[in-house]
Amino acid sequence: VSAPDTADFKYVKSPDLKVTIEAGKTIKQTVVNTGTTDVSISKQDATTGKELPGAKLELRNDTGTIVDSWTSTTTPHIVKNKEKADGKLIPGKYCLKETIAPEGYQLSTEEVCFMVNNDGGVDEPVVMKNQPKTSIKISKQDITTKKELPGAKLTVKDANGNVVDSWTSGTKPHYLTLPDGKYTLIEVTAPKGYGLSEEVITFEVKAGEAEKTVVMTNSPIPVTADMNITLIVGSLIATVI
Repeated sequence: VSAPDTADFKYVKSPDLKVTIEAGKTIKQTVVNTGTTDVSISKQDATTGKELPGAKLELRNDTGTIVDSWTSTTTPHIVKNKEKADGKLIPGKYCLKETIAPEGYQLSTEEVCFMVNNDGGVDEPVVMKNQPKTSIKISKQDITTKKELPGAKLTVKDANGNVVDSWTSGTKPHYLTLPDGKYTLIEVTAPKGYGLSEEVITFEVKAGEAEKTVVMTNSPIPVTADMNITLIVGSLIATVI
C-alpha cells in the first residue's frame, strides 16, 4: 500500500504481485523495494537480449565526472555513486559509455544517456547492447573454374589506408573479423601462372557483417606460341640428354 520511508532516503513502492491460492500448498512470495535513487543498468547481447558479462563501463554525470565504473556480469548492475557515502544517484542527467567490449563482441560506440528524476526514479530501464563480431568471408578464385586459388598475396586496408590484414590465399576462403566501416581488398602478388589482379574491391561492414562474400578473381596467363616453342625445345633437349 505504501513504501518504507527511512531517514536516509525514500523507497519506491513495489509493483502489485498476482498470487494464485491453491489448496494444500504453501505460497512463498518475495516483495522487493528499491531506493528511489537506485538505478539498474543492463548490458545485453543485441541478438539474444541476455546479460552480457565482460564489458567495462563508465557512468558520468552532466559535468563529465565518473560517478561509477564496473565490469558487467550475468546480472544487471546497481549503480554506486562514488561521490556519495550512501552510493545513491542524485537527480540529473547521466551518460553511460563502454570502454572495453566483451570478448567476441564489437565495441558499443553509442552513449546511453538518461535522466534521474526528482523522485529518484528513471522513466525506462537503462540498457546498452553489443553486437557480436561476425567473420567476413573473402574468396580468391580462378575466373574460369570459380575454384579457390592458392598462392595470391592479399591485403585489406581500412578507409584511412591502414593495413588491417594480410595473407596468402589457400584452398579455402579466408575469414577475418572487422569493425564496422569501409574497406578495400587488393592483390599484392599473383599466384603462379596467373596475371596480377588490378581490381580494387571495396566493401562495407555493417553491424559486423559484409553484405556478401567478397570475391576476387584471377585469369590464367595464356600460353603463347613462343612459350610453346620454348617448352618443345626444352623437352627435346631433356630427351637428348
